[in-house]
Amino acid sequence: RVNANLADFATVSLSGNYSTPYWGSIEKKVSERSRETIIGFDGSTSVNADKFLPAKWGIKIPVYLGYSENIIKPQYDPLNPDLLISSSLGSMTPEEQEIYKRKTLNYTRRRSLNFTNVHKERGAKKKNSHFWDVENISATYAYSEIYRRDINIEYNMNKTYRGGLNYAFNANPKLIEPFKSNKFLSKSKWFGLIKDVNFYLGPKTVSIRNDLNRTYTANQIRNNFDGLVFPTYTKNFTWVRAYDMKYDLTKTLK
Repeated sequence: RVNANLADFATVSLSGNYSTPYWGSIEKKVSERSRETIIGFDGSTSVNADKFLPAKWGIKIPVYLGYSENIIKPQYDPLNPDLLISSSLGSMTPEEQEIYKRKTLNYTRRRSLNFTNVHKERGAKKKNSHFWDVENISATYAYSEIYRRDINIEYNMNKTYRGGLNYAFNANPKLIEPFKSNKFLSKSKWFGLIKDVNFYLGPKTVSIRNDLNRTYTANQIRNNFDGLVFPTYTKNFTWVRAYDMKYDLTKTLK
């Protein structure tokens, strides 16, 4: 496994594994040890893509990329567990051997791409915030895919798409106290209730969240015994919307 930091631009992680039949820890019995060859690879990176843009723009674009593969080659024939797979292949033609080798592999592949919380930061010179500022908006996009096949599954594909568009306005509304400086009301404690009247001119927080999610699954069971098997599909799409507002009417009434 290797991890690398490329200054403040990116982090990279790479890992791999390889083992053959009879691999195992020293305390395991022979019957408990591995009966397959396993090959695995995994790579991922997190990149600050905004480093390609001028810093004065204040745009943040975090990107994540991931890719992995895992292959398991059995030592024994999955359809004839008493026979070594080499024995089963011995009675086949070269073309049939290639087809059967691919059929008996347990193969998994994962891929992902994420853009998380893409937004523009508020500059140091921009002290006041307004509801129309582009800094109030952030966006997210994520895609992930898992593909599998083995002796029982011809293919299983699962794709997930997620998108988000959010708006959040945080303000510092002005507090109005119309009678605070009134000298007449300050002379008597009986007018304290009137003197302390206050209210805010606007809300403190307004936010709108949109989350869109789409999933797609395709599954095909392998026809190992001359049956009739049809693929199955599942598709889902959801759109979640959330609205939030925080308005303190007065200093004490939240």
